[in-house]
Amino acid sequence: ALLAAVAHSCRFLLIQSQIFSIAAATLFASFLIGVLGMLCAKRLKVPAEIIAFPALLPMIPGIYAYKAVLALFSYIRATGAEHKLAHLISFFDNALATISISLALGTGVSITLLIFYEQSLMITRGARGK
Repeated sequence: ALLAAVAHSCRFLLIQSQIFSIAAATLFASFLIGVLGMLCAKRLKVPAEIIAFPALLPMIPGIYAYKAVLALFSYIRATGAEHKLAHLISFFDNALATISISLALGTGVSITLLIFYEQSLMITRGARGK
C-alpha cells in the first residue's frame, strides 16, 4: 500500500506539473513502482512481481473505461446526428485514454522487471538457499 501511495502521488504531481499527460505520468510512476518493488523484494527476499503488481491497482483507469461504455450506450440511444457524433467522440476519447493508461502501467513495470531480471532471479534463489 505504501508503494502504491508513493507511485500514485508521483503520478499526481507529474500530471499537476502540466508537463506530462496522464499516460506519460502513469508510465513514469509504474517504472518507479518497478524500481521500488525490486528494492523491497531484495530486502524481503520475495519475487518483485508480488510487490509491484498489487501496487499498480490504484492506477487502473476505471473511470475512463466506465465513461467509454456509458458514451457507447448513449451513442446507441441517441437520435440526432450531432448527439451521436458527440457521444462517439466521447467514446473514442475515453477508450483511447483507457488503453494508453493500461499499456503504460504494464510497460513501465515490465521494463523494470526486464532490466533487473537477473537480480530478480538471484533474490528468489537466495531465499531458497538459506
